[in-house]
Amino acid sequence: MKILVLVPAYNEEAALAATVESLLTREGYDILIVNDGSIDRTAQIAAELAAAHKSRVQHISMSSNVGTGGAVQSGFIYASRHDYDVAVQYDGDGQHSIDSLPDLINRFTLRNSTFRYDAFGIPQYGEAVVRAERLPV
Repeated sequence: MKILVLVPAYNEEAALAATVESLLTREGYDILIVNDGSIDRTAQIAAELAAAHKSRVQHISMSSNVGTGGAVQSGFIYASRHDYDVAVQYDGDGQHSIDSLPDLINRFTLRNSTFRYDAFGIPQYGEAVVRAERLPV
């Protein structure tokens, strides 16, 4: 099963590297950093992390700030186009507990959920897709 952890990031230069490094301590999934049009060094840090961890970390940058929803939606599109079975959002500021990630992924896979797509090929939430669940802070 291919699992992608989406890390939306807007002006997270202070926390992004530590957040991604903590995610890298766990095996079994890839990481996609979605830079949401940041005006600080977030894009540069994302590129450096991707270069340093080529086998597990990728990054994309939005040309302008589209908000968390747009950044996450872009990550879901990336996941569907790259044949991931599961995509999970993990905030770039480090507020989530890494210990909660395996449980969230397990709940998703136990529900046998899959992506559903709209007319434009964009993944959508539906009854077959796990409802959004927040990781504990």
